[in-house]
This record gives sequence, C-alpha cells and structure tokens, in this order.
Amino acid sequence: MSLPRIVVVVLGVFFSVSAARAGGGPETTLLVVNADSPISRLVANEYAAMRDIPAANLLELAGVPGSIQIPFATFQEAIWKPIREFLDRDGVGSNIDCIVYSTDFPCAVDLKPLLEGRRIDKTTTPVGSLTGLTFLARRAEANDPLLVDLRINKYFRIDYTQPVLTTAPLTEDDEKRFAKAMGAMMAGDAAAAGEAYAAFLEHYPSHPMSWFNYAVCLARTGEGDAAIVALGKGIDVGWNDIKKTEADRSLEPLLHRRRMQRLLDKMRDRQGKVQNAHGFRSRYRWIGKEIPTLKNSKGSPDRYFLSVMLGHTGVRGNSVPEILAGLRRSVAADGTEPEGRVYFALNNDVRTRARERGYVPAAKGLEALGRDSVVMRDKDPGRGILPSGKNDVFGVMAGIGAFDWSRTKSTLVPGAICETLSSFGAAFQDKRDTKLSEWIRAGASGTSGTVAEGFAVGPKFPHPYMHVHYAEGCSFAEAMYQSVSGPYQLLVVGDALARPFAFFATVDPALPEGPWKGSVTFTPNVDPAADPIATCEAFVDGRRVARAKEGEPLTIDTTALDDGVHELRVVGIEKGRIQTRSYKSVQIVVANAGRSVTLTAPKKPTVFGGTFLLRGRAPGASAVELFAGVNRRATAKPGSDGSFRFEVPAGVVGPGRVRLHARASYPSGPAARSATLALRVDPVPPSPAATVDGLLPGLAAEIVDAKKKRRNVAVAGLAGGEIEGLKGAKRITLTGFLRAPGSGLHQLLLSARGKVVLEIDGKKLLDREGVDRTLRVPLSLADGYHAFRLIHEPAGDQPPIARLNGHGVYSQPVFGHAAGTRVATKATAKGKTARLVDGSRTGASSAVPPTGVEVSWPKAVKPASIVLFPARSARMEPWPTEWVLESKLGKSKWRKLKSVEVQNAAGAFAAEGATPAPAFTLLRFRTVKCDAMRIKPVGRSVTLTEIEFFGK
Repeated sequence: MSLPRIVVVVLGVFFSVSAARAGGGPETTLLVVNADSPISRLVANEYAAMRDIPAANLLELAGVPGSIQIPFATFQEAIWKPIREFLDRDGVGSNIDCIVYSTDFPCAVDLKPLLEGRRIDKTTTPVGSLTGLTFLARRAEANDPLLVDLRINKYFRIDYTQPVLTTAPLTEDDEKRFAKAMGAMMAGDAAAAGEAYAAFLEHYPSHPMSWFNYAVCLARTGEGDAAIVALGKGIDVGWNDIKKTEADRSLEPLLHRRRMQRLLDKMRDRQGKVQNAHGFRSRYRWIGKEIPTLKNSKGSPDRYFLSVMLGHTGVRGNSVPEILAGLRRSVAADGTEPEGRVYFALNNDVRTRARERGYVPAAKGLEALGRDSVVMRDKDPGRGILPSGKNDVFGVMAGIGAFDWSRTKSTLVPGAICETLSSFGAAFQDKRDTKLSEWIRAGASGTSGTVAEGFAVGPKFPHPYMHVHYAEGCSFAEAMYQSVSGPYQLLVVGDALARPFAFFATVDPALPEGPWKGSVTFTPNVDPAADPIATCEAFVDGRRVARAKEGEPLTIDTTALDDGVHELRVVGIEKGRIQTRSYKSVQIVVANAGRSVTLTAPKKPTVFGGTFLLRGRAPGASAVELFAGVNRRATAKPGSDGSFRFEVPAGVVGPGRVRLHARASYPSGPAARSATLALRVDPVPPSPAATVDGLLPGLAAEIVDAKKKRRNVAVAGLAGGEIEGLKGAKRITLTGFLRAPGSGLHQLLLSARGKVVLEIDGKKLLDREGVDRTLRVPLSLADGYHAFRLIHEPAGDQPPIARLNGHGVYSQPVFGHAAGTRVATKATAKGKTARLVDGSRTGASSAVPPTGVEVSWPKAVKPASIVLFPARSARMEPWPTEWVLESKLGKSKWRKLKSVEVQNAAGAFAAEGATPAPAFTLLRFRTVKCDAMRIKPVGRSVTLTEIEFFGK
C-alpha cells in the first residue's frame, strides 16, 4: 500500500504572511477535527492552511461516533463537552465566534429524551443537527427544550412581512389551557375565552395569535384599554397581520384611538422591511433587535456560536476531492464581488410557496445593492424549479425533492450559496430527496438542509433575504444564521468564512525593530476600504493579547510570552454594521532571557504510516516538547550540547498541510519557542491495482467453529447482513479483492467486535484485539481491484461491517473473489430470460418457474459455477434452498448434475421483518462440458435480473 510522503517548508523569522481576505475572522474560528479519521485531518489541515486559521485554533476530538445520528447525551459528552472545556480555557477560547467541524462527524442528534413528556407540534421533528445544536449550545448544555422553538434565534433578522410561527414545546397543562381558550372563543363566550387566554399567556407569553385573540375577547367584554395593551404585547412578539386587525369588528370601535393608531402605524412601518444585517460576535447577547447588547450577557442562553460543517463524506455525501475543490474555489472568491444572479423558484409546489413572501423584499434588497435576482415561474425554462442553461448563477433558493443539477446545463459562480427546501436534504440515511451534497459537488460555497422531515415550515429554512446579507459583505455563516429563526434542525455545510462581497482594509502593523523585550507599544496603520476602522486587536499565537480603538497604541507585555519566535496578527475591525475583519500576520522574536530553540526539518520524506525525524538545539534546556498548535506530539531530553531529536509518527499529524513548533523548558525562568515548520503530507503514488479476470461477486469465507470444523461459504460483502454459519464461529477468514473507485487516498471504515487482522495487497494494516468500535484505515490505492484478506475472531455473532469514503463517494465496498473464468460466449435461452444470461445487466425482472430456464451455446463450453442475481422485488419472496441443474451436449439426453453446492450470500437485500432473498446465489458443481443447461428452482418460482456462468 502506498501512503503519503512529507515535504517541509521552513518559515523564517520575520517572514510576513500577506493579509488573506478571510471574512469573519480566522482568528475567531475554532476548527474541530475527528482525531481518529485521516480524512477529517486532511480536510481540516488543508482548510486551516487555506484560511490561515491559527494552529492553536485546531481542536482534536477522539472517540467520535461513526454513525450519522447520535443520542443527545452523546452529543453533550463526546462532542460539546470537550469543545466547551477548550472554550473555557484562558486564551484562545474566549475569542471564538464560529465553530467549524471538519468531515467525518455525525450530522444528526436524537432529541427525544430532551422533549420527553412535552407536547410538541407534529412538525417539530425530535431530531436536531450537529450545527444547529452547536449554534444553540448554551441551551443544549442546559437541557433546555426551548431550543426547538422556531423563534429561538434572536440573531435572526426579522422580516416584518412574514407571519410568526411559534412551536416551542407545550406542556400538557399549557395544551389544556390553549384548548380551553380556543373552545370558548369558538363558542362565542368572550368572557370565558378571555380568562382562559390570560391563563395560557401567563405561562406561554410568546404566542402572537393568542395575544390577538385575547385582545378581541377584551374588546368584546368592554375592556378597550386592556385590549389595546394585549394587542401591543402581541405585536411585540410578532403579530403583524394588519389586515386582520383592521377588519375585526370587535376592534373596530378602538381604531380611532391614538394608542391604537400607533400600534397600526407600527405594523405598517414593518411591512416590506427586514432588519439590517449585523456582524456576529459570540460575546454579544442577541435580543431580537438590530443592535445586540453586552448587558447581562454572561450566562445568557441568547449568546450563540456560528457553526458550519466543511463537508459530509458519509453515505450520499461528497468525496474529499470534491470538498477541497469547493473550499479552494470559495477562498479564491473572497472580496472579488462576482457578477451573477440569485434565482428564486416559484411554482405550485408548497416547498416554493413556503418562502414566496420573502422573495419581494429579498429582490428589492439585492436591487438596492446593484445585484440581480430572478423569480423563476412555471412558464419559464426549467418550469420554475431550477435555472436552465444559465452561466451566471450566484445563488439558488429552490423547493424540490429530487433533482440533478448537471441536467440543468447551468454553472455556479464562485462563492455561490445554493439550497433547496425539501424534507430530507441532510437526512443522509434516508434515500428520499436529493441531498445537499449535490450543491457542494456543483461548486457551491455554502448550502444547508434539514436532518429529518422538516415539512414546509419556513422558519426551519433560510429566508430569501440571506442573499442580501451575503451581498452586503457578511460571511456565509453570518448570512445563514441571520436568516433562520429556528435553526435546531438545519445542517449548515460549506465554507463558514466565505465572504465574496466584503471590502478589506490594508493593515500595516508598523512594528518596532526586534528582538522584543518587556512591554512593546506600537500603533498600527489601517487603511479602510469602506467603513472606517473602529478597533484594532493583536493576537499572538492565536491568543488575543491587546485591544484598542483605532489610532490608539497597542501594548504587548512580552514577559508573559516564551522567548523565541511567535506569530503576531494585527486585526482591524470596521466600524459599520458588518464589522468586517482585516489583518496582517508577521513573525516576531522575543528575547527577555536570551533563550532560543531551533527546529530543523526532516531530511527525508516519509510515508503516512511511518515516522519522520526532526532535529534541533536548545542550549541549557531540561526538556523539549513538539506541538501542533496546542496539541503535544512528542517530548525529548536534550543532550549536553543542547541537541535533541523527535521521531514522530506521520499518522499523528495527518495528511495535508500542518504546522509544528518546539517548546523548550528550563530548570528555572521562561521557556523558549521555535519558529514554525510548515509540513505538507502528500500522497505518494497509490499502490497498483491487480490484474484479475473472472471474479465472482463477494468474498470467499472460511468459518472455523469451536470444534475446529471448517466451512466454506460465499459472502456478498460486509454490509451488516447475516453470514451463513457465523453463529458460534471462532474465526472467520474473508479473502478476495476490494475495488477502489478511483485512484487516491481512501478510508476503510471497519466495524467489528473481537480480534481483527486486515491485509491489503499482501501488507498487514491492522492486527488488533479487543476491537469494539469503528476503525478508520487509510488506503492509498489505484483505481481497480486490490487483494483483500480479513481475519476476524468475533466477540459474539455480529459480522464485520465495512464502508469506504475519502477519495471516492461513501459506499459499500465492492468485493470479488476468484473462481475461474467467465464463460464468454453468449448464451441463448427459452423464455423471458433470453437476454439476461449473457452476463449483461438490463434492470429487467424475469420470472423463472419450477420448470426452470433452458440455456444454450453455439458451441461447447465448460462451466463450473453459476451466479444467480435476484431482483429487488424478490426481497419479500421465499427463496429456494435447492436447485436442480441439468446439462446436455449435442444430441445426447439431458443429464442431472450431482453434488450441486448452493451458497446464498446474504446481506444486500435484507428487509426488517422478512426472510430476505440473498444478494446472490452461487451454484458450484464439477466442471461439465456441454452446449445447453437447465436451471430449476425446487418448489417455487423466483425472479432474477441476471445469470452468469463461470468455468475453470
């Protein structure tokens, strides 16, 4: 197996890093990595390099579950708890605004335990997304069921033209109060209804319609002043139906009052208006108004973290090359102000109608910024579904279940945001609906979808005004979360820091000469591109160390730093609403104690599975540690001359671009830090594929039981289905060939319990005992088949399960095993199976009765085995356990073949509650020379899609 090699670039002291146009702030972004997944490391390492995210802002999580959906308690303990512990540390954590997950993380979280015992609307599906719960993490860690409220996000920019939907969980008592109020209202008993509404609103004050109904009841009972007060409270929480208010006969006598006119004017002022965009900071307490507050923000659940996933490499997801290509394209678009149109779909589908009211304000907002938009209707090309034949697509807001973007012949402009309102856009385990991964494949910078049935509930999905926020210069993450009032179920995927419409200032740190000692003061020069600069911040190695108003000096106390080389990042923050961040990075040298440590790059490249050697010197040091950001990788004790060396497994840094530095400690006094080494782990040429022919599908399995009795069976694959004879097995040996779907770095996800030995192309990659989880094994393979051998000593009767992701799209591995040569000459047959017996797959289904099917060849052949493939429709049918085979040559009589071995490979078509047909049935027999054969299922008919013949 071929694996990555490492090449190294050394960053010299005072090497200046140019100001990358990274919107949202790489220094305020936490990048979370699945430490057990090489491809998660690869994507994270590459994204960190693309976006210049400080090495200290990478957090590695071990033991991340391998499933798409996890329990709520697992999210709290395995994912959020270590993130929160990181955020609570001094330094980096206090500056984090956005939490970005790399690939290979669960997408969905089961919320049933959180909502247990509470009455919720049927559209409030009890499944949340990883990014949605991270955005609302302060409520999630407090077990607050209000996180599923569709008005919970107070960072949402309110569209005053939209009706407000409230779906916070109702207790059983609340539901009874509400039902009592509605019942009395419908019965015309205004007094009883008013009392019931008052009781309900005391417990549940965020229900706009109930405030309106309460006001009507008060007006009917002669309490006009109280009615106006109730209506005002309803308007405060979202009531905005001015037509219904003015048309209500009970409120008509109050319309002339001055206080009532003020309320009506308030509603009129809101028509067609959306709150202005605002730059995000996690320290703000968002209060539902345009301007947030810092007052009473400590401990407030209305402080959030923007959250985005870089990509999904699991089932129905994207390959790593697709994800990395999309991220590179997105980064290159920053600040380019690309030309293009936003396309809004509108047809009779409720999925487009659900957001129709937001199209007009969004179109007006884009027009005011000089941007174009198009509302696609039924009569337009594409029938109001997707843009057709367009090369200027900068945004798509659609509403459709299944689609194929490639068939539209349209092209996305770099930086585009595209999504569609559908039930299962991010429910990757569900086959229904096209997944959001289609947009990433097409080149979108950002997209989103619900992880469970979202229904056509507008607040669960982005508001059309998202594209206006984006065009104003907000990052993708900011634009998205300002547009979703109830984000608990929405999985947000893409480049969180994408900001193609931002204007970036030019930052000159204007630093004094070094080395630095004691307190150092300097005043940066920042040339604004649009709005003036309000604040400047200084970060050292990812930690904020100084902050001052623009034009005022920044002071850094270097005695709090190690001696040696550090990265200094000077950030200018604009004064306007968007608060765009621009920066410049340089390297500085601190020399308070005159100590230094050097780190030298490895002389040789090495493979990912090997080690690489780093050398250095730290005179007088008692110990030296090697770090990747805040993660310690190795330790060494210097010799008498201060020299040291590290032998580091390449696997602990992962493939892609990584940064390492050494830190030397001394018997007393300050430590010293080395310059950063930038290492790149590049894949070496993949191991070549084997030349194989005549493979039977699946794997050959040898099962050894407790009595050391051996049994040979056929296994369709490792998809989690039953393996015949597994019960009581002490050892299973699976041999055959694994098909690599393309050349590159793949990852085999292998779930098993017990001892596991894995060999690929004759090289042992795993030899572990006590396995009880999903193992992720990197494979650098060329396109084609590779020798595969898995030895499993199971702990229980659960078979091993395998998946592939990484270079190719996530899939069940395709296996084959040697069994001879395919009978190449075409066969003909009597009956419906005539076109199916030549080895071609037609997708048709053919019924084979107990009388069988007769196959003939134009000249004699020598078959030794037959593979029968059941139709999918046969999954619920009983399947024969016996087959009769007959052969003849020339004018001889039909002769029954003896000792026919039947092997049913189970697993691929398994259906819960049914006895499934096998993935295929293998019939083995002694080689026979013939020019015709009959295949008869004993006792019942079967439905086949293919019959293949193999010979010795």
